[in-house]
Amino acid sequence: MYFEDLDLNDNVLDALYDMRFDECTPVQEKCIPEILKGHDVLGVAQTGTGKTAAYLLPVLSLNWLMVATLSQQLIVSSCPLHAS
Repeated sequence: MYFEDLDLNDNVLDALYDMRFDECTPVQEKCIPEILKGHDVLGVAQTGTGKTAAYLLPVLSLNWLMVATLSQQLIVSSCPLHAS
């Protein structure tokens, strides 16, 4: 499976592309969708199989979405309407 097939944030996908990471490892393929759904995950695999990325990529994607949403709300709330 390819990272672009997962529901990761575009910024995360761009970073993966820049680092030339295209394909998920089996642990990433199984863990990332579940974490994006908000499920708890415990992945057991050998060293070097991509467990850290399996946990961090969806967290970064969700954080990016949350930061973008909060930033948008702050921009809207900081622009008072003036009656003319």
